[in-house]
Parts: sequence; C-alpha cells; structure tokens
Amino acid sequence: MIQGVSAQLVNIPDAHLKSKILSSSPSNTVAKNLSGNYFAVDANGDGEIQQSEASQVKSLNVSASSIASLTGITAFDKLESLDCSQNNLDSAYVNALASLKWLNASANPLNMGINTGADIEYLDLHNSSIPQDLNLSNKNKLSYLNLQNCSALYNLDCSNSKLSTLILNGCSNLHVLNCSNNQLTTLDLSNLNITGEAFYAANTYTFRGGVDCSHNNLTSLTVSNLTTNFLNCSYNNLTTINAASLTLSKITNAPAGLILQPSLYFDCSHNQLSSLSINNTLIVQSFDCSYNNLTSMNINKIVAQDFNCSHNNISAVNISDTSQIDNLNISYNVLTSFVSPVMPFVDDQDLNPVGNAPSQSIYCNDNLLTLLNLNKTQVLKVYAYNNDIHTLLIKNGILNEFLDLQNNPNITFICADDFPLDPSDPYSEVDYFQSAVPGATISSNCSNSVLSVSDRGIAENNVAIYPNPAFDTVYITSTYDVKSIEISDLQGRLVKTAQNKIHSSTLKTSVNDLVAGTYVVKIDTGKGIFVKKLIKK
Repeated sequence: MIQGVSAQLVNIPDAHLKSKILSSSPSNTVAKNLSGNYFAVDANGDGEIQQSEASQVKSLNVSASSIASLTGITAFDKLESLDCSQNNLDSAYVNALASLKWLNASANPLNMGINTGADIEYLDLHNSSIPQDLNLSNKNKLSYLNLQNCSALYNLDCSNSKLSTLILNGCSNLHVLNCSNNQLTTLDLSNLNITGEAFYAANTYTFRGGVDCSHNNLTSLTVSNLTTNFLNCSYNNLTTINAASLTLSKITNAPAGLILQPSLYFDCSHNQLSSLSINNTLIVQSFDCSYNNLTSMNINKIVAQDFNCSHNNISAVNISDTSQIDNLNISYNVLTSFVSPVMPFVDDQDLNPVGNAPSQSIYCNDNLLTLLNLNKTQVLKVYAYNNDIHTLLIKNGILNEFLDLQNNPNITFICADDFPLDPSDPYSEVDYFQSAVPGATISSNCSNSVLSVSDRGIAENNVAIYPNPAFDTVYITSTYDVKSIEISDLQGRLVKTAQNKIHSSTLKTSVNDLVAGTYVVKIDTGKGIFVKKLIKK
C-alpha cells in the first residue's frame, strides 16, 4: 500500500522548485489549473506533489526562485505555460512537455542548452548564456522569439516556423542567422556583426552563413552598420533598403603574404523595391535585385562577379568606368539605350580585378533598346535579343565569342572592327556583319553613327543600285558623293571593289565577272557607309 502511494509521487530533487510549487494557492500567481484559475497544486496538503495533482496544472510561474534544476517538471503533462526566468538553470530540456506553448526561460545561464516541443509558440530566452549553436527550425507554431543580449549565441537557425517577432539586439557574437520561411514583417539587424564564416583553406576562399531572412513578409529591414558577407532578403515585401553603411568581415586563415578581399553575397530579389542604396566600395560575389520596381540603377566603383537587376522597370543604367563587373544582367527592363562601361574581368577565385581581360557576359535582352554601345567594354558574350536596336557599336578590339541579336528587325547601322581578331580567321567583324545583316550600314567608323535615325533613313532611301537584278553593268547612285564600293558574297568574302576617281554621285562598274547569285554591296558616301543587296543574273 505504501509502495503504491509512493509510486504516485512526483520526484522533484531541487528543493527550491518543489517549495515554489508547494507554495501555490488561489491567493498568488504560481499556478493555474486546467480551468485557468489560480489554485493550490498540493490539493491534499500532504507536502508532496502526486501525479494526479501535477496533471491538473495548466500554468506555472516559478521565476526568481534560485532554482538550479527542472527535473520532475515533465510530470506536469498538461502544462501549457512555464515561467522559469531569473533562476540558475544550466539547461531547460522541456521537449517532453507535449502541450507546452509558452516558455520564459530568460535570465538563466542555460549554457548546457535548451530543447522544446514542436508546439511551442512563445519563447523568451533574453539575457541568457545559451550555447553557440541554437536550432529552433521547423517549430511550426513558434511565433515569438526573444534572444536579446544572448552574447554567446553564434549560430541561430529558426527557419521554417511562423515567427512574427524576432528580437536579436545585443547578440554581439552572432555570426550565422537563418530566419527564412517565417511571417516576419520587421527585422532590426542594425549594429550587429552577423558576418558568416569567411576563411581561406586548400587554395579556396569559402564562406557560409551570414543572414538569410528570405521568404517572409518583411516591409522593414534595418541593416545600418551591419557587418556581414551574406545577406539574403529575397521574397519579401520590402519597398526600400538602405545598405550604404554595410561592411564586410575579413578573411581568416589566409596564407602569409596572400591578401584576399572579402566579398558579399546580396540577394534582395522578388520584393517591391523602388529604392535601393548600397555601399559602392564593396566587392561583390553576387548581387541580385531582380524582380522589383526599380526605375534606375547607379553603380559606382563596385567590383562584382555577378550583378543582376533584371525584371524591373529600369529606364536608365549608369555604370561608372571604375566599376568592374564580370557578368551583368539588365534584361527585362524598359531601357531604350545602353552604353556599356569598360567592365574589366573579375577573377573567380579571389574576386580581385585582373586588368582588362575580357568580361564574361552582358544580358540586355527583352528591353526597348534602339542603341547598344559596346565600344568600351571587352565582353565575350552579349545577349541582346528581343529589342528594337537601330544602332549597334561593337568596335572593341576583341573577338566576341557570342552575340545574340535575334528579333531586332530594324538594325540600320553597325560599327565593328575592320581587322581580323582571330589569327586563324582572315575575316573581320565588319566582314561578318555585312553578310549577317545585309540591310544595315556596316562601318568601322563609329562617328557615322551620329547621323540621326531619321536622317539615316533619308540617306538610305537616296542610295540606290540599278538595274537590280543586273546582268553586266550596275550604277550606284546617291544624293551625296559615291566614293567607293565593296562587293562581297554571302559568306563575307570580298569579290570586287571599285572607286570613283572624281567627285560624283554615281559610280558605274561591271559585274560580268561575278557568278549568278546574291551579293552585298558596301557603299561609302559622303554621309556614311550604306549596305545594299545586289542580285546578279
């Protein structure tokens, strides 16, 4: 009989915890019953807690009671709310309390850790020395988390929950923060040092962590004086970001004598940004502000491997020649003209500029471009399809590996290099454009492009070849002097030239020696160079 009674008792080794619970009564706020009323847990007054008595407790407040251990608390199997703040707890392992929704364990050492159940909704741990790594991810009901002044915290993962409040002020050692996939509307990261981990090992510069607050409902993000190498705030409702005071952390463990610049990963895509301010002196590994409402972009002194501002409403992009960008994406905007800067290549390994080596690519497709000026840049690949380009300037002295001009039916002038750029290929870009864009004026003299579109159209209409088709003799006429002509086949091979020895608006030449077929005639006039098609019968 005595053994049966003893088996019903709850073992609570910590005398302070047991005393606090036994002190509960309707006249204090220590305990609430299942009906939500304050009551005495020790219903029979025997100075012990039976299991049946523990199962009647819905809420406990044992704060500020010098408690060092929560052993025995799991017997309170209906407990939904626990305040154990301001004690001497090294740990708070309460994951066995399946009904627990509200926990305040603030102002405790907690250096051994904390573990809660899946249904926790409110968690206050401020002013605690919680361990360096805290994983609260996939707490599907967690909506409130207070970690203010948890100075030992290094790595926090509270992703994939329902957080609407996250307090991190004073987390001075926090290096990694993942609060993605929550319901946050505001987040203050000002004056924090959430750098991530940037280091050099095995000839490779790597980093992890930093800040990931993507896939929330953020309308306000404060990052003033934030130090980080990684910031992902994509898929939110932000209308403005001021990151002008953002700084980067240094790379650790680099070999002696090797100086590497830290770089930034910054993703603010898929928001509603109409204003964006960034620190223009940063070195950027990846910068993505695509899918926003930006109308202009000013880039000054940035060194970037990848810079993406596609899918906006940008009508003007200003990139200074002091910026160094490897891959630039300005597609799906409303640009009518684009003049590319120098854009020297950025080395992939250490993100340091390496002079004037060719950059990788420019994506400017799906805009409203009428002018594309690539004369300054030394870019290898250009994607400019789905525009309305009239003038293309690409006299940049390098062999452009790939140029996509599909769906640009109104090209009237192209300025390109007129000398071979590949030792294995005797033809110049001028030669190739003459065959590829037979209806356009192709020149190596870019000053001809100053002719307005309307003037060029008038000049084009006043340059003619007749008869066309021709059998033996053709006449080339213009309202201006016809200085010379060059006739090429559709493979770009020059097959005939002729010059006027006098000032004349007509040039006569024989085409008897040409085989039947279609040819491209480049006509040099006093108002520029024009290209016409000739059919030889």
